[in-house]
Formats: sequence, structure tokens, C-alpha cells
Amino acid sequence: ASAPELRPVERLAFFGRLEERKGVRPFVAALNALEPELLEQVDVEFIGRPTPAWPVDRVRELLSLRDVTFEPSLDQHEALDRLRRPGTLAVMPSFEENSPNVVYECLENGIPFIASNARGIRELVAPEDHDHVLFEPTEHGIAHALRRVLTSREAPQPARAAFDDADSLRRWDEVFAES
Repeated sequence: ASAPELRPVERLAFFGRLEERKGVRPFVAALNALEPELLEQVDVEFIGRPTPAWPVDRVRELLSLRDVTFEPSLDQHEALDRLRRPGTLAVMPSFEENSPNVVYECLENGIPFIASNARGIRELVAPEDHDHVLFEPTEHGIAHALRRVLTSREAPQPARAAFDDADSLRRWDEVFAES
């Protein structure tokens, strides 16, 4: 897929299910901690399904922002189309991950993102990109990363994968050839 056009951040998109381990609570707290003027020219949306513990209304009640969009019923392709819109920055503040599809999808599609440095995420991102796209999955860490991006008004360059697709496919071919 072609990478989206890079331009100033116009939209922050929490990308993932609305649940505790995906970092919804510290993300909301970080948004609430930001200076209001940083968010004046930026839309905030949540792209992901609600959970019983985190329905849309609960998230909305915790936010000091009033103009927030929720997209709880998008399929994978619709979600990726929203994230490809110029000016969109995906935010993935997960506490823990095993093999995070949302990170794979952003890497494969050249979607600008910032994400937590949780195990499972940091192994997917090229080490040379860690400093500009990864943050601590805490309210302070998320707020710091958002403040840095919103102050500069520029989305970070899309992160590169720590793995090479062609090499991975070659290795799988070797595994299948041995069977």
C-alpha cells in the first residue's frame, strides 16, 4: 500500500479496542492533561470496538474534550482507510502486546503512528525509529509524546519495520521445504 500524504497533524486516532490493556485509561488521562490550545486545531477519534468494561459512554464521560468521535463498528479495511487520511496520527498506548495487529497494519500501510514501548510493539519497530515513535504507556509518557507531536504540528515519519518481509518469506519457504 502507498503511504499516506504527510502533513501537519489534524487528527489523533486511538487505534484499538476500548479496553484497559490497550491503554484507554492513560490515553484519556493524557488528553485531559494537555493544554487546551494544543487540541484546538486537532480532532480526536477512537477507532476500535468498545468492550463491556469500556463502553463508549464511559470513555466519553472521562474526557474533558467534548468534540470527540467514536468509530466502533468499522471493519479492518474501513479503519485503515480512516487512518490513511492525510493529517491522521494513530496512537496505540497498549500496556502489553503479543503480536499487535494494529502495529503491523500501520507498518505495512506506512501510516504515521506513535505507540507504547511495550514488549511486542518495540520488537516490531526498527530500533532507529524507537525514539520518535515509542513512549512509556503511562499518562505522563503519552502526554509527553502527544505534546511533542502537537507542538511541532508534524506527524512523525512512518516507522519502519524491524523485520524484512522478503527475508521472512524466504525463511518460511525454507521451513516448508524441510517438511
